[in-house]
Amino acid sequence: MKLFWTILLVLLAAACTPVQWVRADADAAQADADSKDCQMRAWQEVRWYSYSYLAYPYYRYPYGPFSSRFGDPFGDRFMEESRLASFCMRAKGYELEPTN
Repeated sequence: MKLFWTILLVLLAAACTPVQWVRADADAAQADADSKDCQMRAWQEVRWYSYSYLAYPYYRYPYGPFSSRFGDPFGDRFMEESRLASFCMRAKGYELEPTN
């Protein structure tokens, strides 16, 4: 039982590690500007198809027009925006690394 709590404590401590986007040839100002650009583009993309998603649900639902929005893993706008922003940063050559 003691081992379980030790492992749980280590995992919780590791989950709280702050991370940042880094690239070898970019300074902190460039990384911040790229991050803001990717967040803006992700927000615009999600906003664009979320309106069509609400207007034409049978085009967006992967399981048909009568499936529940709660069963769709891409139905949450905030998760989709985060996924797109992360994809954008990785496409620009950045990687998430823990801060020291």
